[in-house]
Amino acid sequence: MIKPGEGKPVITPEKWVREWNRNLGAEYDVAVLTFWGSPLELLEESLRNTCEVKLRGIPIVRAIGGEEGGLRVLAAQTYFGAPAAVVTLELLIASGIRRFLVYGGAGSITRKLRIGDVLIPTWGVREEGTSYHYVPEGHVPKPSQSLTKRLREAMFSTLTPHGSRVVEGGVWSTDAIFMETEDKVRRYANEGVLGVDMESTALMTVAEYRGAELAIALIITDELVPPEWRVPSKEDWRRIEGVERAILNAMINSLRSIA
Repeated sequence: MIKPGEGKPVITPEKWVREWNRNLGAEYDVAVLTFWGSPLELLEESLRNTCEVKLRGIPIVRAIGGEEGGLRVLAAQTYFGAPAAVVTLELLIASGIRRFLVYGGAGSITRKLRIGDVLIPTWGVREEGTSYHYVPEGHVPKPSQSLTKRLREAMFSTLTPHGSRVVEGGVWSTDAIFMETEDKVRRYANEGVLGVDMESTALMTVAEYRGAELAIALIITDELVPPEWRVPSKEDWRRIEGVERAILNAMINSLRSIA
């Protein structure tokens, strides 16, 4: 029987990196991963001494380098979905980066979180396929406790003036966004899951598997509490933009406590 996470890979991340980005890990202490363009633009404004970074062989849209709190920071926009996000994470870990902050979006599956609030995952339900190649069924992925603590403290102090709730709890990650069925939403909400996305459980699993530190903050972009799907209004989008800036500022503040 072939067991997940065991056996000798034909292609390793280390071999891949040696072909494409040999010295990347020596240049950066921490990486911040995002999934769309505006967070990267905000990080470019906030970090010091920023520059464009060309990452060959890694599935990203754009990357910049900068400095904050004595740390050399790589900020990169990767693609949506667990497979692409995990390839990016694997290759950055193989490059020598061991600490990661991830900013993404999630749909709320509970009345405890509304559009513009923030979920900090502390565990997850795995319905994406990528993590099952690393660990067996039944494994519950978790982020780095120390990084999550720093991120949580920075989020609480920075986001309170915006009226956004910052809540820790479970996240459900799935590859099939059009199969987020009402029965699943109700069941997972009853089990303490607060939101749904596409990447978090895979990223937590692979970080654990590789011995890297990783913490995640997810802005709530929509609400999936049955029987309705609530999407942002124009007013909601204006609020999201302000909260997004505050979240990225909080991430910068948490970097200062890492150094």
